[in-house]
Amino acid sequence: MFLNLLLTLGVADSIFSKGYKQMSGQINIETDIFDRINLTVDQRLIITLSNYYSHKLPLFLICRKSPSFSKIPDYFAIKNNQCVTDLNSYDFQKSSQTIVIEFQPQDNNYLNIIHLTKSAKANILVYLEQKSDFVINFDIQDKNVCYVICQNQGICKDGQCMCPEGFIGNDCSLKVSDLSAQQELDPFTIYYLNIREQNSLRFDFTERCSFTFHCIGENPFYSRGELEFQSYIEILQEDSQKCLEQINSYNLQFSLHTQPLYLFTSNNQIQIASDSSESSNKNTIVYIVTSIGLSLLLIIIFACFKCKKSTPQINSLFGVSSSMSQKIALIRQMNKFMPIQTYQELIKKFPGLSDDQSCPICLENYKEDHKIRVSYCTHFFHSECLDLWIEKNEICPTCRSSLNYETLNKLTNTENNDEGLFQNASSTKQISNYSSQKKIRLYGENKSANSPVITL
Repeated sequence: MFLNLLLTLGVADSIFSKGYKQMSGQINIETDIFDRINLTVDQRLIITLSNYYSHKLPLFLICRKSPSFSKIPDYFAIKNNQCVTDLNSYDFQKSSQTIVIEFQPQDNNYLNIIHLTKSAKANILVYLEQKSDFVINFDIQDKNVCYVICQNQGICKDGQCMCPEGFIGNDCSLKVSDLSAQQELDPFTIYYLNIREQNSLRFDFTERCSFTFHCIGENPFYSRGELEFQSYIEILQEDSQKCLEQINSYNLQFSLHTQPLYLFTSNNQIQIASDSSESSNKNTIVYIVTSIGLSLLLIIIFACFKCKKSTPQINSLFGVSSSMSQKIALIRQMNKFMPIQTYQELIKKFPGLSDDQSCPICLENYKEDHKIRVSYCTHFFHSECLDLWIEKNEICPTCRSSLNYETLNKLTNTENNDEGLFQNASSTKQISNYSSQKKIRLYGENKSANSPVITL
């Protein structure tokens, strides 16, 4: 049903009302009020819907488009049709619904506030599912005057109510509960998380359940939104930062005092399994103590590890009875005969060894920056693995060639070959000659003319 209402304004600050009897369906109200009024920068237009039956609530909307609804529109239909509505008052069955209009250089809207340019068109409509009476009231008001009475110790500031924590709504009348202080969540109760500190937050439930959970900067309607079904809720630090930025932006544009909140509602009774919120006040001390304790433990472990690594593990090869001078000499011999190098350097020198891709001792695959020791029998291992091995086993883990004190001592007395990597081992029967198979192993089947020459 369509009604035409033409409002003729005389004095700018007058109040104009129009009553309707037993209306139903979508009521489009055509008016030239936006062309006739001349608001100053310090004024705004307050349009209020009231005097309807409490059990037959109409929904009051102002839309930039000309929508045609077949039923009371939901949150997504309202958003898609670029409509502004006091949906929170409708959802919580308030006795009136109010839309605030300001003329601004740019079109914009948030919550129940709409900014219009002088040339913009706006469509006023009311939708009723059952027959009901209602009254529409137009009022021009100064921006610094609150159009509602602030409740629960809310303070009127810049024409909007500034609510204390635990209360929300344009009049601070709606009580909400802190989610971080709960162990059990009741259905149809609104819970909030204050993300002012921009920390990550997570709450796990004992079972999967359906709920809505959103930043009021993205969706300012408290009990509306996309339904989720899972066993936890989580806010990452970047999410809380984005939410805070959105709310600060809307507060600045519309002179609001909206708190930086995430809101949670569910139709189910929910048990919280654990609260892993990093910003929970009651867990702050635990987190600090735990963090310090873990840090100290890691420092101690790291110090012990560095201390252990600083003493060459090859020392144990020579037994307790070896003298300190002999140990030092033999450490130098080992480092000279089998110097530590990276896996990348080794394969670059000897491409034939690239087939061996994992350490035979620890079975871990080699990476380019891994530290390697190569034995005279052309087998190579992680340096730490080989050092630990020869503490108890004086033979090559792969081919069983001798790696004892006497053998190493004889090898260090021969001439260097292959840039110090391998020595001429002719002084012992066990390592007297390098066979052609060893050369193939070092350089592969096709030996390059530029390959290093090994003295046989």
